[in-house]
Amino acid sequence: MRYVNPHTGQVAMYPNQQVQQPQMQQPTPTVVMTAQGPMLMTAQGMMPVQIQGQPQQQGVMATYGGPTMPMNPGMVPVQYPSGVMNQPGMNQAVMPQGRFSQPNTAAETMSQESSNRYQTFQSQQQQTEVVEEVVGTVLFSVKPVLHKFTGNEKFKLNVFTDAVKANNVNFVESHIACDCLEEIVECIIEKAHETPDTKMVTARNYIVNNIFYKTNMNELIDSFVTGDIKALYKAFKSNYSKLNDKYQINLMNSFNTMLTDAINDFLAVNATNTINIESFHTDFNDLLKVIRNNEEDLEDNLIEYLDKYITEIKVALNSIEKAENTSLIPEPVAVAYLDKHVLETGLDELTNQFVQVEDVVVNVFLNSLASEVVAKVGKQEFILVTMDKSIFKFMVNADKQLFIKKIA
Repeated sequence: MRYVNPHTGQVAMYPNQQVQQPQMQQPTPTVVMTAQGPMLMTAQGMMPVQIQGQPQQQGVMATYGGPTMPMNPGMVPVQYPSGVMNQPGMNQAVMPQGRFSQPNTAAETMSQESSNRYQTFQSQQQQTEVVEEVVGTVLFSVKPVLHKFTGNEKFKLNVFTDAVKANNVNFVESHIACDCLEEIVECIIEKAHETPDTKMVTARNYIVNNIFYKTNMNELIDSFVTGDIKALYKAFKSNYSKLNDKYQINLMNSFNTMLTDAINDFLAVNATNTINIESFHTDFNDLLKVIRNNEEDLEDNLIEYLDKYITEIKVALNSIEKAENTSLIPEPVAVAYLDKHVLETGLDELTNQFVQVEDVVVNVFLNSLASEVVAKVGKQEFILVTMDKSIFKFMVNADKQLFIKKIA
């Protein structure tokens, strides 16, 4: 199931045309678009054309790469398609903007892009309709192939298919805070190689410190994560309308994207149909209505997941010291380092869309890896980093099924 914007109409485009010199004694009059408006081209020159419903204009002069000619005062009405009103200077199509549709062109603003940590919100709510679209889950199994390297005939890599044992995993119990995911990647690789006896897997819980300068909103953020997700939604909408500078807007937009991403990832692996939102701030209430009517038990599971998510933010927020004149939104994340090349995992074929890992013998490595890490970090999801710094997200849904997508 997906949301779509019902307002799909587009303004038609009437491109400017070059005026050609008449080649016949009695040419057929044609209408051309100019910067001054539609003109009727005749053997005698250019005449303005009146669009139905607009006042006549007389005595207008126009130049088309040659001598200036007076306009014929007569107006010839031209019928345009219903709903299309040409305006002077219009030379491109106007694309509709919808909260529940993917961008169709690179010219669209960043507020339309999903999963953008700095997107802006649309100022008005739009009525939405639900279109049911049953999409089959994409199943994934690794291919046990032998990888060769161009220019090197000696070295080869096999896809690993043996089970991961508990003694292959090194779990570091202490938490550590970093400023970004890239820093976490470097940190866990360094931790894994502290000793010569590197385990196959090193797992640890981290906190991403999202720091915002020239703001003092820590008390507000703390109040957001004190209650449940529904209370957060109401408080978020109320406070967003009162913001008065770009630093506050930036903080709230980033927090909104964190919540939006968390929701969409959960829905991707737990919903029967395709459901996603573009913004927690604008779409969360409508989302609950949709899944309540179409997905059994999904609403309760989503609420429980989000309540736990903001509770973890609350715990992290209380344990980190804040600098003066800054605000902080901590983002807890579990990370596992795998001391194998991505070609050894079979995950090199994945994209940024989740696939379900089949419960078959050839996938025993991936399924056992997920099982061991989940048991250690205490979460149903984690980030996997390979030795060549390929990054994937692992998520286990409510039915204990494993899903994976590529991050970088």
